Amino acid sequence: MTDYTKEELAAFLETIPYKALAKELARRNSERRKVKSGGRPKVLRPCPKCHKQLGARELARHKC
Repeated sequence: MTDYTKEELAAFLETIPYKALAKELARRNSERRKVKSGGRPKVLRPCPKCHKQLGARELARHKC
């Protein structure tokens, strides 16, 4: 791999469209996230009748 000076690297980066760099940065940042599904993690709560652990939406739809 070739070592570039700061000036050479800056000149090279100016030739790359910003949109391409933004997409690549977004892709790399998304890989760093710990929660792949996005959003908040589920908070499990027990059903008052059957004591099954469910998330808020599941608990609202749950009928036992």
